[in-house]
Amino acid sequence: MIVVTGAAGFIGSYLIQRLNQDNFNAIIAVDKFDNEVKNKNLVGSKIKERVDRNLFLSWLDKNCETVEFIFHIGACTDTAEFDLNLFNKLNTGYSKEVWKRCCNYQIPLVYASSAANYDLGESGQKNDESKILVLEPVNQHELSKQEFDVWALEQPDKPFFWAGLTLFDVYGKNENSSNEDQKRDFAYVKDVIEVCLCFMYNRKDSGIYNVGLVNDSAKAVFVSKKINIVLNT
Repeated sequence: MIVVTGAAGFIGSYLIQRLNQDNFNAIIAVDKFDNEVKNKNLVGSKIKERVDRNLFLSWLDKNCETVEFIFHIGACTDTAEFDLNLFNKLNTGYSKEVWKRCCNYQIPLVYASSAANYDLGESGQKNDESKILVLEPVNQHELSKQEFDVWALEQPDKPFFWAGLTLFDVYGKNENSSNEDQKRDFAYVKDVIEVCLCFMYNRKDSGIYNVGLVNDSAKAVFVSKKINIVLNT
């Protein structure tokens, strides 16, 4: 079984559709499922089970032996929210619990970070993990993502394979981008999904990776100090 958190969201629902295309139909969809508009994103997708976000960790403890891979896409992404405790609970703290279980149960993990952590490009948006600590997020969402990245890099115990994807502005059907967003690096959602599947099929070179456009070219790219993969669009 493959777990996708944030399953009813923009990226999560696209990821499930793409997994279905490759005949992965035993999908465990994790979300709150309290938003009927978002739930429509899953119409027609093949899903084995829907698990409430608040019940997922205990579900995983009981079903760990049958889980092959976890895509941890879900998070509180409201940049206008200022409740630090909420972000600590839903983003940093929750992600730590997922990470620990992936270590204990030997489950590979891909999780979504935020490319806002990479300071709007002033540092060139390169994958330099040593710079993550000194970056200055501008809201609580970005701060929670940065804190988890820093925590993950410092852990002596890591999943046997893991990848953190710092996602630049992701666009596509069902997601709107402002003109200001379009001045920044961005990535087409289907290219982001192909990067996710690339990691699932090729479980090597763990680390944190940027996902976005480079040099205003019509190519989505995921770049790191270890690997360069370009997806032509």
